[in-house]
Amino acid sequence: MGSHAVQNIENSDIISEYYDVSCPIPKELFNKDYPLIPKTFGEKLRKARMDAGLQINELAKRVGVTNETVINWELRGMKPKKREIREKVEQLIQ
Repeated sequence: MGSHAVQNIENSDIISEYYDVSCPIPKELFNKDYPLIPKTFGEKLRKARMDAGLQINELAKRVGVTNETVINWELRGMKPKKREIREKVEQLIQ
């Protein structure tokens, strides 16, 4: 290597010592099911669930419903009917 190449390597080590040179790309950009601009209740719930890193079955267990119920909320335009369940879900969305 020439001296110029060695100097560039040394400079890059110095730069990375003081600055974070990585540029993380949000995983949501690669998930076609992730609602970037949620409009409906179901989209807001899906976004909140995904942001929290929860799978459908994990959310269902936390709220006390079946997986199918969560799917109905997220994809089929349904909303929780019981007040205590609705309150749990609304806390997640906010």
